[in-house]
Amino acid sequence: MVLCDAHFDPISSYTLEDSVIFIARHYYGAVFILFELSTPFLNLRNLLRLIGRDRSLLFRLSEASFTVTFFAVRVVFGLRMSAQVWSELLPAALGDVAVVGQGVALGVLAGNIVANGLNLFWAGTVVKMLAKRLTTAPR
Repeated sequence: MVLCDAHFDPISSYTLEDSVIFIARHYYGAVFILFELSTPFLNLRNLLRLIGRDRSLLFRLSEASFTVTFFAVRVVFGLRMSAQVWSELLPAALGDVAVVGQGVALGVLAGNIVANGLNLFWAGTVVKMLAKRLTTAPR
């Protein structure tokens, strides 16, 4: 830190700022790619249905795994992480802090609203599917 303070100039401060923003982008990129954790279970479920194995134990396990991971990752964890993104980007969107450009912040927040809306819509669809499965008698 002393070395940085001794040789401080505007170029190094911009480089440090860009490095921090670069790391934050990678952090949120990795966090939000976790939203796709439920996709392999959904694809396995669809494949089993396609080949006529929708009465098998593997089908039921893939369906249960999809439901659990969908809610855990996309709804519980996803909404928490979205709140964190909002708390960090809302000041930039309002023009108070220049962490990123105002247009970028508004675009990210608008995309976040759309993604969360879709996640909640599909969560409702999954709940309806699960309720239908639980109330109908097995074939």
